Amino acid sequence: GGSKLIVWLNKSYSPGAAVTTPDLSNKGTMTLTSTSLTVSGTLTNTATGMIRLNGDETPSIGTFTQATGSTVTYIGAGAYNSLPLGNTYYHLIYNGTGSWKHTALLTVNGNLTIQAGTLNSNGQNVSLVGNWSSSATYTGGANTVTLSGTDQIIYGNNSFTGLYKHV
Repeated sequence: GGSKLIVWLNKSYSPGAAVTTPDLSNKGTMTLTSTSLTVSGTLTNTATGMIRLNGDETPSIGTFTQATGSTVTYIGAGAYNSLPLGNTYYHLIYNGTGSWKHTALLTVNGNLTIQAGTLNSNGQNVSLVGNWSSSATYTGGANTVTLSGTDQIIYGNNSFTGLYKHV
């Protein structure tokens, strides 16, 4: 039972306590900083949706669905050993002073932007369909970044151990 939680377009939602809901549709901006989120059904980040989180959250989500155009932004200041929303995103942004590791193949079906902080691939591969933009730090380790989109741009001062482009 329970009601579906909806964050409407052009609206922001920043809960101050734990959130439990059967389904959640994010059409606006939802900021979860060190907040518990339990969605027993489906969390949908729509094309206009942005989810902002530190990286220390431990969400419990039945199914996480991301529409084309949706964005997840990590904004924390700590050292995070995994990405709480998994390793697959549409647009993915790092914009905190923290350091984030991904623990498996990181798949970004849109753009990957490292505005601040450090993304550490820890030897795990990255698959990117959109553009790569980095004005901060990227640490790849012994991994490969695979570009599989069309007309892709790599921006910033980046160092890759392995870079592969599908044509």
